[in-house]
Amino acid sequence: MNRGLIVAKIILQCLGFSLTSTFEKCSYKSSWQKESGRAGLGFVARNASGDALLSGALAECYASSPLEAKAKSLLWTTTQAHNKGYSKIIFESDSLCLVNALQRGTTLLQIASMLAQIMSNSVSFNSCNWPFIKREGNKVAHSIATWALRCSAELILEGSVPECARTWTTDDVLSSNR
Repeated sequence: MNRGLIVAKIILQCLGFSLTSTFEKCSYKSSWQKESGRAGLGFVARNASGDALLSGALAECYASSPLEAKAKSLLWTTTQAHNKGYSKIIFESDSLCLVNALQRGTTLLQIASMLAQIMSNSVSFNSCNWPFIKREGNKVAHSIATWALRCSAELILEGSVPECARTWTTDDVLSSNR
């Protein structure tokens, strides 16, 4: 068992998850181009063993800021998780601003409508948490989001990640939290 997965399990226990229960951990990320406003969105959902269950890449024509791009990524990720029927879920992000807003119930005017949709989606889960992770611990989702900038259509993969992220899949996304 890799040390990142051990750290993830310890964190899950602290969040109140039983390691015998089923949970999914979704890491999401965006990549934003300031010049064009184009945004690449990416996510990966994993089970308790760290196996990829679902991943996705999507290019958005426009986001006004990195924060809006991150909110679009989370909104899309929560929708995909809901559509898959996940019930106990963790949406981890390296955006401290977004995580703080979600954890504290703060309204950020720039993304207020998206935050409302995200919170609406979250009530469909039996358990939903929004932890912060270091940027180094979000390499899989980051590589997918960067790759998504070159995509022309939405890509959803079941049981795997795009080729661009395969080199990062052996390290659990929480490994940098040590």
